[in-house]
Amino acid sequence: MKKRNPQKNTMITLIILSVTPFMLCPYGFAGDREVYLKNCGVCHTLSPSAARRQGPPLNQIIGRKAGSIKDFPYSDGLRSADWQWSAKTLDRWLENPQGMVPDSYMMYSEKDAKIRQQIIKFLSSNPSS
Repeated sequence: MKKRNPQKNTMITLIILSVTPFMLCPYGFAGDREVYLKNCGVCHTLSPSAARRQGPPLNQIIGRKAGSIKDFPYSDGLRSADWQWSAKTLDRWLENPQGMVPDSYMMYSEKDAKIRQQIIKFLSSNPSS
């Protein structure tokens, strides 16, 4: 009969326990900033002075009038929007931008409410860089 190695069994158990949460959660224990960067950071910066990307900069977005960044090429519908960004409007927007503004150029949508809330929480902290 093979002799058991308690240290080896303990190590295997620790490895399984440390990896399992990352397998169950698509972003592991990623913080709000990491979730923002993964989902939004490719198209949006957090600084108005950074090189322009496909989408407008998102620094201090809460309270900003939709479609109001000067010289940004918004769709007609977003440029003429008469609302301000809030946690509620961001949630609706992230879930279905085309549903809010049919001619919007934004193709990203996030159906997972938890991920939307992490993005909104991060943007609500008014990061500027």
